[in-house]
Amino acid sequence: MSKATFRTESDVARLPVPTDRPFVEYWHDTQKGFGVRIARAHSRTGAVKRTYIVRLPEGSPRDKDNLGLVGELKFDDAWDLVREKRAEAKRDGPGTKRKPTVQEAFDAYMTARAFRHKSATVRDYRNKMKRLASLTHGADDISIADLRVDTLDSAFWEQVHIRIREGYGKVMADAVCRLVKFVYQRLVELGELERNPVIALNKLGISKRAKPKNTAILPVDLPEVWTWMHSYAHPAIRDFMCVELFMGFRDGVVQRLRWENVDMVNGTYFLPKDEPGNKANTDLVVPIPDYLMEHVFKPRYAARMDDSPWVIPSNKKIGSPLVSIKASLTTMCAYTGISTSPHDYRRTFGTASELAVGSLLRVARLMAHSTAASPDKFSVTAGYINMTDEQLREDMNKTAEVILRHATQVVAKPETNGHISLHERNKQKQKAEAIAYRKKRVARNTELLKIRKAKGAAGIKETA
Repeated sequence: MSKATFRTESDVARLPVPTDRPFVEYWHDTQKGFGVRIARAHSRTGAVKRTYIVRLPEGSPRDKDNLGLVGELKFDDAWDLVREKRAEAKRDGPGTKRKPTVQEAFDAYMTARAFRHKSATVRDYRNKMKRLASLTHGADDISIADLRVDTLDSAFWEQVHIRIREGYGKVMADAVCRLVKFVYQRLVELGELERNPVIALNKLGISKRAKPKNTAILPVDLPEVWTWMHSYAHPAIRDFMCVELFMGFRDGVVQRLRWENVDMVNGTYFLPKDEPGNKANTDLVVPIPDYLMEHVFKPRYAARMDDSPWVIPSNKKIGSPLVSIKASLTTMCAYTGISTSPHDYRRTFGTASELAVGSLLRVARLMAHSTAASPDKFSVTAGYINMTDEQLREDMNKTAEVILRHATQVVAKPETNGHISLHERNKQKQKAEAIAYRKKRVARNTELLKIRKAKGAAGIKETA
């Protein structure tokens, strides 16, 4: 029995819906390359998704392409698009070299340049590309990653930056556009494009690498942060912050703390050289401060789940580690007016270590910095300094004492008589911005929920 075909829009509605596979494709009886993809009914809503598709000529970089949903795109308009896309594919293929899509250009960039980056950087670039690919463009909701690089100009990428900035913040938007700039620059170097459209955005402050922040939590602010951690934060968030504060680990290391690397007898943590966040590139045994052992590691070890390898498991995703506290830091800012990033706790640890031990080389040892890559004379000296585990533990405990002394002090705020210092004004501004950001995210999520519910209701109605 031959496979079903269609000629009219009414025929499309009568085509069989698959039950034993994700989707089935049907093709027009006479018009070459014109098809419909019908997906299996949604398990919850029962909605059936029908999509017009085009089969491109042989030799094209892609064999098929989506045109639009049946019902949203008229039948005749879909057929017009089929002819346009097949004609365009014939112009671009095999006799002429077709320009790559954004995704294809990125894949080629990673193949050519990945060896220069660490595995953590490669993962970070791929995650940023996924964030970009999640955005769609045009009436047909085509992924931005599927658009051709030669069809996109500076104005387009400026709009992309605005969309990412509104949803995920300026730092993420800058980082994504900076990655796209690298991809375009490689195409320019290879002669496949004449210019890099993202470079023009540098004048707007877009795609430039942000200057490194040198901020740490001020001693005057530490008591408020400490109070919030122990009064309002979830225990997992609190312990995550404590490990960053008392051990100076990078965010990526704290995310992957595993019980198999914890020595509960000697009170140490083994940090493998290939662990993301260990930039010293050598195996390290890091003493755990006594305070942290008593208040974080021992209680968590006693209450650990037998099958969980994580020291600080996620409080939302069962079986996964806690990987981010940024949302909690925004909440803390809304309460206290103190804006911090995860790396600020590492800087606070470094500041306290210098006060406690008085030696930058010893601080470098505590913070797992690589001194071998340093061009100055102290990198040579560092190679001749061998510190025992007990000396490192003593420095760790001294650092913890400095942090605790500042965190638990009672700060008596003087009478201002109407005068507000610049620091207090900044805290008030940061608090207002954090509250506004949280309200905006709540409103955005509420609107997205309404849209999903409306689409689900429309799907059920269409099926009925």
